[in-house]
Amino acid sequence: MAKKSSLDSYLGNYLFKKPEKKEDGSIMTERYKTYINLFDMFLNGGLPRGRIITIGAEEGVGKTTLLIQALGNIVENSDKKVYYMDIEGGAYYELFEAMGYAYLLYDPDDNPNGRLYLLNLTTIQEVAAVIKKVAADPNTAAIVIDSDTDVVDGNALEEEDLGTSNKAAASNARMWSKSIGLIKAIIKGSNACLIMVHQARIDLSGFMPKVVATGGRAIKHATSVEIWGKRKGWIMEDFSISKAAKDRENAIGASVLFTTYKNRLSKPFMSVSIPIFFGKGVSNKWAYKEWLEENEWIDEVTAEVIPFIQKKGSWFNLSLPNGIKKKVQGDSKVWEFVNENYEYIKEYVDTHGGFKLFKSSTKSSTPFDKN
Repeated sequence: MAKKSSLDSYLGNYLFKKPEKKEDGSIMTERYKTYINLFDMFLNGGLPRGRIITIGAEEGVGKTTLLIQALGNIVENSDKKVYYMDIEGGAYYELFEAMGYAYLLYDPDDNPNGRLYLLNLTTIQEVAAVIKKVAADPNTAAIVIDSDTDVVDGNALEEEDLGTSNKAAASNARMWSKSIGLIKAIIKGSNACLIMVHQARIDLSGFMPKVVATGGRAIKHATSVEIWGKRKGWIMEDFSISKAAKDRENAIGASVLFTTYKNRLSKPFMSVSIPIFFGKGVSNKWAYKEWLEENEWIDEVTAEVIPFIQKKGSWFNLSLPNGIKKKVQGDSKVWEFVNENYEYIKEYVDTHGGFKLFKSSTKSSTPFDKN
């Protein structure tokens, strides 16, 4: 073996290290499982360590609920700490309590052993300082900024005009451009995954309105995975899906189509539909129900192709390869059938290919239309 020169030894601290790969050829980046089946599959195994991901969606589809569940599951299944920076004010205590994660919240007096930290921050200076501190802890698994849209420049708060002058406005516009590179460097050298939440805003500067993220291209360039979600429909009390805007008030959740518009860790422009129940989270059982609705099985004796779930009007013919057959009326009865046979269904799906991502039908720069 050739002897290393002093230069080679010096450069060895900075040389590219060949990553490990899975059997399918994909790169192995250490991840934290969120135990939300569809979300973990979408992220190729979970939240990537040492990376920044962004999640954007229209208001009210359940982004906060999804992330609280992900962080709560990480804490429950590991010895890691997670941090939720509530800039927007949507991660209120009652939501953690309703979802069953309030007991994980750190409190110096009542729960000093809590590993889920809910932080109320306002300025980019506060955000950057906290990230620097917590990312230095090797036990930090995830940090959420919800949302980057609401972060303000603390220097503007010192101005008499509160940043409303042309000079101050220009400075605020460069806020993320100046900060995100340093934040990326901190995260890159840590064990943490930083999740930045975009609250979608309308850009009217061009001929056609479009929805974009705050922070412009600065944040986009720093992220490894950029995810946008678009509501497909409202989940009603009988578990049916409605696309009518008037049904929003009575909805118990939303079916959201998430698409990767940038992905350095896997394939871009892949999509998955995730049901988010307001104040509860994502049901893994629902994912199996949707799989049954989209697939069939073959009778080994008759070679007949049989749908797992066949809809005829308001009635459903339900059939499983183990011989269980049932005819029910209404979506809620289908849900009961899945609940009753969940263990069998789960084992069958997992051993017959499991869930698959699907290719997005669009590669436009924005996942939203003008409506």
